Amino acid sequence: MVLKNYSLKSNNCSLYTVILFLIISCSNTKKEYEDYNEDDFYEVQGIVTKIIPTSDVFDSPRNRDIYYDYYLWLSKPLKGEEKNIDLMINPGDGIIVLVHKDDSLINFYARRGIINSGSAGNGTD
Repeated sequence: MVLKNYSLKSNNCSLYTVILFLIISCSNTKKEYEDYNEDDFYEVQGIVTKIIPTSDVFDSPRNRDIYYDYYLWLSKPLKGEEKNIDLMINPGDGIIVLVHKDDSLINFYARRGIINSGSAGNGTD
């Protein structure tokens, strides 16, 4: 009887460990653009500052991690990054960044390009 109770306690402990692991791993995932409402973002001008090839040997040579600055009119522009993106782009290239209306630290690469010169690109248009 004592052996049976020990076995049940051991199984419960294992189950709790697995559940805890799942909760922690799910809570640490970074939200993707698709997790948000499209209307919650506006476009701003950005510029690519650094490109690093991905470290996965099975990735295409075009897959890269790109780093960029946005809110370029600030004395210290904000920084953003996109990991493992299939894109041929160079440092210094202009890009358009999607910035969340309520939290300017939530941002995503949208596409290459320069925002229309008639637009300030600062989220006020």
